[in-house]
Amino acid sequence: FARGFLWDEGFHELIISRWDPAISRDVILHWFGLMQADGWIPREHFIGAETRRRIESRWWMQVENHANPPTLLLALETLIDEGNAPEDFLQCLYAKLEIWLHWFKRTQSS
Repeated sequence: FARGFLWDEGFHELIISRWDPAISRDVILHWFGLMQADGWIPREHFIGAETRRRIESRWWMQVENHANPPTLLLALETLIDEGNAPEDFLQCLYAKLEIWLHWFKRTQSS
């Protein structure tokens, strides 16, 4: 696919982190960089204008209260457990993680 999927990325990083933890940290930070002010992270990320031209517009729409399972947390847990999550990396993520958690609690409660 010519776009990244939030759900998949957590699983991808479980493997990539074993090969190169720095790449995983970078990818995780980039996904959290896409977070909206309210804590929502788009489930798909189109990589460039050319990609949008190749994908039917009916697939562009994303609903801001629809969540993907937080698989990035699996990757983050692996980085922490394996000693590959430096303190500065965790400090960069802390506020975003807190906002994301509140978004989940607000929008995904049953």
